Amino acid sequence: MKKIIFSIFFVLIAFSAKAGCDDPIGDGVDYTKCRFSESQDLAGSYLPNSNLSFSSFIKVNFDKSIMINSILAFGMFSESSFIRANLYEANLQGANFERSDFSSANLTRVNFQGATLIGANFKNANLVEADFTSSNILESNFEGANLNDAVWDDGQKCKNGSIGKCIKWIITSRIVICLDFCFRMTNKKGHSTLVRFKKTPNLLSFLVVNLQQIQKT
Repeated sequence: MKKIIFSIFFVLIAFSAKAGCDDPIGDGVDYTKCRFSESQDLAGSYLPNSNLSFSSFIKVNFDKSIMINSILAFGMFSESSFIRANLYEANLQGANFERSDFSSANLTRVNFQGATLIGANFKNANLVEADFTSSNILESNFEGANLNDAVWDDGQKCKNGSIGKCIKWIITSRIVICLDFCFRMTNKKGHSTLVRFKKTPNLLSFLVVNLQQIQKT
């Protein structure tokens, strides 16, 4: 009897996991754990607020699709196309987008944390405030992409003016011990020059801590 009940329970779970996979595309659709055939053409699809987490959409065409605030976390989307798609505030955490194309896509505030983005194309994409923390962006193309205020794979924030590459500010401290009045100046390339003034007899030594912001690309 217990075996029969367990079998029925297992079948119900399996059925419920696939129950939404045949649902029509639309706002808020749930395709969690669904596996779709490769190379489907879903260009122009309307999928805002939808859940595609843990699903498989390999080599699928999502060009010009609306996927605002959707969840694609931990899914398989390798070699798929999102050209000019709108994924504003979408969650792509931990998903595989290897060699996928996001050219000219709206990826503002998208969560790419831990995602696989090897060889992905972000040419001219809007990546303002996107989060790439711990993602793999090896050989990815960011030509012309807007990375203002984005968080890079190392967790550091890109400053304004980050077009095509992440320009980061790094705060460093340097200690200079002087026998007279002095301070340290740093040029744009990060090279320091010690500037000394006339000796001050009453001052034996100064400990100057110079906090600098060095621009690093």
